[in-house]
Amino acid sequence: MRILLTCVAIILSLSSRTTKAQSSTIAPGKVAVPTSAGLLHIPVRDNGLVGTLIVPNSTQTYPGILRLGGGEGGIQVGDAETISAEGYAVLALAYFGVDGLPADLQEVPLEYFGKAIAWMKNSPYIDSTKLAVIGISRGSTLALLLPTIYNDFDAVVAIAPSHVVWQSHYLNWDRYAVRSSLSYRGNALPFVPYDFSNKAASALCNGKTAACSRMYEHSLKQRQRVQDALIPVERIRAPILLLSGKADTMWPSSKMGDLVMRRLAKAKHPYEDRHFAYANAGHCSINRCYDAVASAGNGMAVAGIRRQLLDFLDRHLRSKQRPHP
Repeated sequence: MRILLTCVAIILSLSSRTTKAQSSTIAPGKVAVPTSAGLLHIPVRDNGLVGTLIVPNSTQTYPGILRLGGGEGGIQVGDAETISAEGYAVLALAYFGVDGLPADLQEVPLEYFGKAIAWMKNSPYIDSTKLAVIGISRGSTLALLLPTIYNDFDAVVAIAPSHVVWQSHYLNWDRYAVRSSLSYRGNALPFVPYDFSNKAASALCNGKTAACSRMYEHSLKQRQRVQDALIPVERIRAPILLLSGKADTMWPSSKMGDLVMRRLAKAKHPYEDRHFAYANAGHCSINRCYDAVASAGNGMAVAGIRRQLLDFLDRHLRSKQRPHP
């Protein structure tokens, strides 16, 4: 079991570089200018928040995007820079795994993200009337859950999505416990626990193959736990975009995305809701895919995900269509 949990830790963490949050407070208005893209990086260390605001320049306001990463923890700026370069102010927010925040993704309070939304609405760099949330992998849970509580978003994007709240995730699996990943108003949210009882499914969940998808599918057979942990996406008062790969080996994001769409359709959700599921593609985002074994369709999926994401943001935050190449 110990070996298996170590492997799960590898799989659940996206294989991207984490920018470690600094513990010191940065004076307001002080910015760093990266030489690569010319974007401004503004450290955010206010009211308990830990993140980096990325803007094209400091002379105007931009539509604001709350960017939420996955199981890697910390601050991730790669795709945030890609989006910001298109004319957006992107808050890459850490929510665990750095000083001042929970060490692991265990019962992280949703109120923390409420503070981030309030901060964005008061930022001189952000047009508070045009806000979106983007989450990938474990962050997709938050991207779909937060708008059911905070009615501040004009667009919602979940990449490699989940339709339920999952069990806690640990950067150090010596601290493993069967707890919820999220909490609200002091109470742990209902969650789906990992079920390792299927030895064949769990055996694939190792550091070599990076294939936990079957373990997750087996865990979803816990019908009552799933029912209790469903995200009430029909409460979202904004258009929703889901992006997934049908060959995702990390978890069954395409199938879970279909379940989100089924729930929205059943509720007759009165907004634009779309799910683009890419054939022969894995656990992908706008810059890369994260599966240990590459799928043949990954390159096309990354290009498609980026195009669909930017089109969607333009339609709902800037009211104009991005021309296709």
